Amino acid sequence: MRAEVSTVKNNMLTYGCAVFVIAFVASREALSDEPKESVVRHIISTWQERLASMESIYCDVAYTTLKPAGSISSTFGDPSTFPPEDWMFSTENRMWLDLVSSRARLEIVGEVIHGDLKRIIPRNETRMFNGDSFQKFTPKQGYPSQRDAKVRTELQEFGKSFPQFLDHGILALLNAIAMLPSREAKRVRELPSTRLDGGQFRLVRGDDGEVVLRTVNLVTGGRESFFELWVDLTRDAAITRYVGHRQGRQYKTIDYQYEGTRFPVWIPTGWTETRYRPDGELFVMRRAHDVFVELNPDLDKIEFQIEAKPGMFVELVPQREKFYQQTAERRIPASHAILQMEQTNWLRLVIMISIIGGVIVALIAIKWRRGFGQYAS
Repeated sequence: MRAEVSTVKNNMLTYGCAVFVIAFVASREALSDEPKESVVRHIISTWQERLASMESIYCDVAYTTLKPAGSISSTFGDPSTFPPEDWMFSTENRMWLDLVSSRARLEIVGEVIHGDLKRIIPRNETRMFNGDSFQKFTPKQGYPSQRDAKVRTELQEFGKSFPQFLDHGILALLNAIAMLPSREAKRVRELPSTRLDGGQFRLVRGDDGEVVLRTVNLVTGGRESFFELWVDLTRDAAITRYVGHRQGRQYKTIDYQYEGTRFPVWIPTGWTETRYRPDGELFVMRRAHDVFVELNPDLDKIEFQIEAKPGMFVELVPQREKFYQQTAERRIPASHAILQMEQTNWLRLVIMISIIGGVIVALIAIKWRRGFGQYAS
């Protein structure tokens, strides 16, 4: 009996010690987590204040893109190496962003790889969103080799959805400002949001000067993903590095450079973005080397939507229909316009042939008369 009591006491003592140890460890963890949470709250608060001070943004970003040899061969289903060698080309973005009314105008000028032609071609387009619908304008003068095409669509009207409105150079800049991807749904997912989901971040490591935040799992195109941010606490929580993870692998990094002093917030003066293929090989590298940002510019004279001008072909993207803007108020199907143009061209050709024929007949008649006159004399 005494042995049983002794055994029970020993078990209770062991159990009590285990509970004490667990409680002690838990309290230590709780105490250690509290400073981490306060750091995260401080960073989110700093970002929120920064975003709250912005009603509009103008930015001009010039960058170069490097596509390594063979980096996109499989994309176009071609067994040959594509591109055949390292290709490098330049792009410039100019954007006006209205954060109050959710409007944007993005001008992209430079070069781009054409998948079907398999070469680098000029790029000149303007993307617009007026808070309700999207447009893309590609002027004829920006594409000299395509000016004489029967149907050269200049204006595309997308309605309420655009596949990817923002360009790569702009996205990297907005991420640095703290317009970050979020698990929260947005009214227009293609445009950035100044809302921050503070609950999605946790501090994973760092010191007094720089810390690293990690997001909870996000969902991108049905794939689990998260990203990490290197945050410089000595520069008002400026983001110095962005690392994206998808399906258990690191697929994107952005390293930001800052020069000079805070004005009026820390804005990167350049960055390098790298993306990797699933096998770890480099897929693309972009270097922003010339960055200008103006906060809260006047947007009164900025066009966030344009009207089709007479003589312009227009495509309604959701309906997959093309029209010809005949007058300011009238559109006709593109097929009808092409037929009219062909008929007009034939008529012009007939008139031209008739004029030329008439000139030839007149010249022959003059020559005949002169010859007849000499014969008569």
